[in-house]
Amino acid sequence: TALLPFLVLPLAGVASAEETAGDYYSPILFLLLGGAFIALAIERTGLHRRLSLAILRMVGSGGGPGRLLFAFMISAALISMFISNTSTALIMMPMALAVLEAGSPSDDEGLHQDGISGALPMGIAFAASIGGLGTIVGSPTNAISLGLLENIAGVRISFVQWSLYGVPLVLLSIPLAAWIIARVQKVGAHPFDIAS
Repeated sequence: TALLPFLVLPLAGVASAEETAGDYYSPILFLLLGGAFIALAIERTGLHRRLSLAILRMVGSGGGPGRLLFAFMISAALISMFISNTSTALIMMPMALAVLEAGSPSDDEGLHQDGISGALPMGIAFAASIGGLGTIVGSPTNAISLGLLENIAGVRISFVQWSLYGVPLVLLSIPLAAWIIARVQKVGAHPFDIAS
């Protein structure tokens, strides 16, 4: 649908093909397209599965649910810095649900909304959003705001300039968010077996 004007406008005589193509060219659009390609590559190569196994190895069996939450949030934030935060949440959520099902007590009937069962999905969503602030490609709204700043105010911000402010913000916010979520969800009060 987005490409229809590229075909319709020249055929209707409203604009030439060159003028229409010029309207489609924007560095911001190509930046977002590159992020989408990276997300596809991560999914196709199975990198997200390897990452979840690495998270579980890193946490170990003695880490506890709070440490598991923190590890998943770090991973979601790191991935979200390089692909869309929405794509990150979609990649990470199936891994989290598989870990939750494997670690829940066998007499439990389904997953609960409290403890690590509620904290892990919430943590991934928050971490993907927070990580998306780290770089321009982390969230489509970042790129759109850069385009608006350049068109309206003439201010041009590079990838590195954005990251110099965004990455420290992410590094400070992820531990704080993990601590708040763990406290609110009372992750330590509910049984969860990381070793299984």
